[in-house]
Amino acid sequence: EYFIDVKRERIDIMQSPFLLTVDPAPTDAYSCIATGVDTEFGNGLKSSQAGREVIFNIQSMDKYGNRVRKPGDDFQVKIVELSEELRVRAKVVDNGDGTYICSWAGMVRGEYEVTVCLKEDSVQGS
Repeated sequence: EYFIDVKRERIDIMQSPFLLTVDPAPTDAYSCIATGVDTEFGNGLKSSQAGREVIFNIQSMDKYGNRVRKPGDDFQVKIVELSEELRVRAKVVDNGDGTYICSWAGMVRGEYEVTVCLKEDSVQGS
């Protein structure tokens, strides 16, 4: 938020200063950030134990690096076990403030690829 002070001949015009609110630009996938959360069962983007749920967060950002604080971005999470190409379903919860919690559990020991997308564009950290 900014205050705009408008004067004429060094005297404030009526109702000055004005409060100006600048909202973030639309969410930009390339600027969003996915970060793993460390729990006793691993980190949702780095490690986990078979059968145990792990989580990671997504922060919506605009192309200028501002946090987007409104809900409703349609993030898609694709998780695949690489050797057997098994797909794993992830749960994405919209926190209503531009952040999202994602949880998933791999049932088979192996290496998994986690990809987070917004409108088919990848998010940083995934």
